[in-house]
Amino acid sequence: MDNRRRRNPTIQEYAAYGIGGIFINLGIIAEQFGMYYMTNVALLPSAVVGFMLMFITLFDAVNDPIIGGMADRCNTRMGKYHHLGAFFLCITTVLRFTVPPLGTGGKVVYYRIIMMLYSVSFTMCCVPWQAMCSILTRDYKARNLLLTVRLTAGVLTGTVIGVALLRGVERLGGWAAGWQRFILVVWCIGLPAFFICQQGMRFVDYPGSIPTHPRRTVFHHLLQLAKNRPVVCVCAAISLSFLPQTINNVSSMYYYEYVLGDTSVLELTAIYSLPISLACNFVIPFVLERMDKRHLLLVA
Repeated sequence: MDNRRRRNPTIQEYAAYGIGGIFINLGIIAEQFGMYYMTNVALLPSAVVGFMLMFITLFDAVNDPIIGGMADRCNTRMGKYHHLGAFFLCITTVLRFTVPPLGTGGKVVYYRIIMMLYSVSFTMCCVPWQAMCSILTRDYKARNLLLTVRLTAGVLTGTVIGVALLRGVERLGGWAAGWQRFILVVWCIGLPAFFICQQGMRFVDYPGSIPTHPRRTVFHHLLQLAKNRPVVCVCAAISLSFLPQTINNVSSMYYYEYVLGDTSVLELTAIYSLPISLACNFVIPFVLERMDKRHLLLVA
């Protein structure tokens, strides 16, 4: 086990890990356009949708460490981090972009339940995939390169979604039916990407390859994390970085439609931001070799 984990990842494993990023970032489409869909297609009041998003954020704070603990204790005949959560994520994403034949109250209940299920399924997929980075190698430079591959996959996926979304929805029927069909097409691409990623990890994640730690309560793990000052600082930094990302995700479409009066701006921003994002992703590993991570974080 140690020999496999100490070696650097192969080109195939780098590629498989990045392809897994395509799957994960396709799931983020619900985060980026879910609120817009519920207000402008499902026709729910924006204040109600905002409250639902706040509720899901609080739910995630409890859900994420529970799913993480379950992933650590999971052992299957395929390995520790091999699972079928991908199907669950596909189903819940399609249901998030489906308008039920209900009144306003019924829709609120429907979307609240579906958003909770989506949150669980997304965490089931995202946490094991992210954990693969530490399993593939213990080498500092190799991990930085894996993170670069992960970010690059996310940038490319986000660009394709930004360019194809509105035109795709329109060509597939528009309105609620067009959104639902577009999501189905997205997952016809996403599911194969997930299984390619899983297949590429088989040399490091197989039955018995990763030890299972003694079972502890979620409260115990949170207490241990709270005592780890560097982890607390990183969590705070990640939370702060998520704040502007979240604001951008939930407000950009409204800004394009109601302020600029042109939602096609989404396509332009996706195209123009691509070269900048790619350049940053490939430069960062070289910067990390010459600058301490703490200093780079402060600059960011």
